[in-house]
Amino acid sequence: MESVRPSTPPLHTNEDTNTVLPYYRFPGECPSPLRYAFYDTTQLDSRLSQTAKAVEPIKEKAWAVSFQPCLGEGEDNQDRWVVELWDDRWMFAAIFDGHAGMDTAEHVSHALPSLIKQSLYTLLQEGTDDKPGDIRRMLSQQIQSYDAGLAAAVKAIFPVEQLSSMSEEEIDRLVNDHLYGGTGEIHDKVLRCMRGTTAVIVLVDTKNGEMWTAGLGDSEAVLASITSGHPTAMSMNGYHNGTDPREVDLIRTAHPGEDATSVFNSRVLGAIAVTRALGDHEFKLPAIYTEKVFLRAREPGFAAPARVEQVMLHNLTPPYLSSEPDVRYHRIREKDKYLLLCSDGLRDLWEYEMRRGAERYWARMLCEPSGQTNLALRVLRSAIGGPDEEKCSMLMGLQLEEKWMDDTTIVVVALH
Repeated sequence: MESVRPSTPPLHTNEDTNTVLPYYRFPGECPSPLRYAFYDTTQLDSRLSQTAKAVEPIKEKAWAVSFQPCLGEGEDNQDRWVVELWDDRWMFAAIFDGHAGMDTAEHVSHALPSLIKQSLYTLLQEGTDDKPGDIRRMLSQQIQSYDAGLAAAVKAIFPVEQLSSMSEEEIDRLVNDHLYGGTGEIHDKVLRCMRGTTAVIVLVDTKNGEMWTAGLGDSEAVLASITSGHPTAMSMNGYHNGTDPREVDLIRTAHPGEDATSVFNSRVLGAIAVTRALGDHEFKLPAIYTEKVFLRAREPGFAAPARVEQVMLHNLTPPYLSSEPDVRYHRIREKDKYLLLCSDGLRDLWEYEMRRGAERYWARMLCEPSGQTNLALRVLRSAIGGPDEEKCSMLMGLQLEEKWMDDTTIVVVALH
């Protein structure tokens, strides 16, 4: 939703303790008033903690928030997060930022941790001469294997060599089995395949002071350290987006002769901003799967099927999206204090001129003393306005039926 806030201050009313905000939906448009509840500092702390579902999944070691203040129907938070401690040694944490629906993010948040745990323990039991490299390769393999499994589940039901000869009614009854007295298992598999999610993951060996980060898409992992007495920040994963020239070059090199359509308007096939993700198999499988299977999914299906049909005209030589993660190894130093994971909604909360370099402010919020025990909540509060009660109230309490901000999820892990 495009919006421009006016430079004049908001107009206050005492009616129902609400505030009226002059609001421009589009530049040049006459403002229309929008109401939002005003909260003082005490109310803000309580309200934000409740709305963001602030928790401490591992006492004094991990904190998490997941924030979406809009209560409109169908505007649910599509982010998912996981924090687990395995045998008092291995800490696993992840954020999955779902898009076009929560189905893939929901499924991967339950399925992938156990797959990684099982593979890790098998690797350690068999022994390794290159622990950093072997775990890095294991993480990459398990993430890509999970994604391949989403496609394999659909292809097993709809073999490509049979799709063209299957009738529309036959396909419809299979895809939408939940509408024809079935269990909905096939419909669920189809949705997980056609929805998508980014991923940012950290695996920490707390016994030996080692960690591995893995990322797909535009979620972030940021290492917060104390260097020469000052907080510093270091990115621990790549940024896989259509604005990155390296990512664009990879896609165009893989699809010669399609420079004009493989990536344009900084989006893959002109449609999706991220260049790597789990799910989103309409960008990975032959177009016949979108035409015959994905577009037939109902209740729910695609939000804008006509747009999908236009995009698929450019799906000539899939896959266009990758499921290969950027995996990095890091030996934890004494100066390394915290690792912050976040969905891209956190950076989007900052003013445009402050987005570049916002991670340095996050590091300061984590490393400097404060009375806030939930460090993820402290970072979120600073992002929505910090001490500015009016700005915080507006972001938390706009009375709209559609989202005015992206889903924002933060997980903070203590490294010592």
